[in-house]
This record gives sequence, C-alpha cells and structure tokens, in this order.
Amino acid sequence: MRRSPFIIQYLTAATFLLVAPHTNSNAVDVQSNVGHEWPEAAFAAYKKAINDADRRALFALFTDERHEREVLHVALQAGTSKDQALRAIVKKYDVHWEEFDRNWTDDENKRLIKEMPTIAARVAKSATNKLELYVAAHNYIAKANNPSVIIVRDLTSIAREGATASAKCTGTTQVVETQSDPVTGATRQITREGSFSEVVSFRQVHGKWYVD
Repeated sequence: MRRSPFIIQYLTAATFLLVAPHTNSNAVDVQSNVGHEWPEAAFAAYKKAINDADRRALFALFTDERHEREVLHVALQAGTSKDQALRAIVKKYDVHWEEFDRNWTDDENKRLIKEMPTIAARVAKSATNKLELYVAAHNYIAKANNPSVIIVRDLTSIAREGATASAKCTGTTQVVETQSDPVTGATRQITREGSFSEVVSFRQVHGKWYVD
C-alpha cells in the first residue's frame, strides 16, 4: 500500500474546517495579513472566518510562515493523492508537487516534520500567488469530499507567553454523507453530527497578533 506523509492527515482535517489575477511577485500576496491588537481579538476573527467559511479572511489572519506551510500541505496533497485536477490547480500557481509523488518511509515523515519550516519555505518560494492557490485548492478539495459544516463555538481558555499564545476552543461538526442501497441502488443523504476540541496557536509580529 502506498504511504503518504503523516502531515496529510492534518490537511484532510483542516480542509473540513471550511467549506484572480496572477502575479509574478513572490514577496506579496494579493491580500495582506490582518493582525490584531490582542490574541483574543485574533481568535474572534479566526472564529468568524471559520464559521463564515471565508477562506480569504482566514488566510489573511495567518503569519507568513503559516502561509508557507499551507502551500506545502497543498503540494503534499497533490503529490500523494494523484488527483489530476488538484495537480492542475497547484501547477497553475507554479508550485511543484512532483517530489512528493512517492512512498513515504517513517524516517522521511520524521524529517518532514523536523524540517517543515525549511521545506515549506522552499516549496512556497515559487508560488505566484499563495492566497489564490490556497482558496482554489481548498474550494476544490471541499467540493470533492462530502459537504460539511464546522462551527467554532466556545473559547475555553487562552494562554499568553511572551510573543506567543494558544487558545483552546470547542465546536461542532455536521458532515453530509451519501449512502447507496446495495440492492436497489437508491441513494440517500444522511447528516452525521459530532464535536471537537482544538488548540489554535498565535504569534505576535511587529506588535500585531496572527494565527500561526
């Protein structure tokens, strides 16, 4: 069985948190980062972006390093999934997925996690537009899977230490699945509900707080 990087599990989960013009500049995205005065304000904006399924607003809350990791996650997904439509999206924005189209050993997974910032910066460097890549890829992935709704509900705690902070929150999920009757072939849609808890990390950059 073909093995994918462990981090692909993150991408699959992150996709369900949500349901333009090309530029040749690697330094500036179409939409600038949007920082906040306090971690609590950054979390409120994060919650609204998730609950509104607004990928553009969510991307704007990220640090530059998070932008690079998101590009890497999409390249990994394209390389390991063999999804030609996703590969075409990634190629459109000049990101190379080819190096990830292979079996992954445990040692390679460990190296990917250990060296992720360096690998992400290298992979994202060629991206002509990180924002548009992120939006297009996640829109496609969401439509290709069962439709879902994720609602971030409660901020249970937030801890700040210097220029970093972490927020614990809870939420609910609704996933619509299509089931087929093996005898008649008739299909029906059912909604599965669940709950989750997660930790959201933040970092202060130049006096403003961003999701990291």
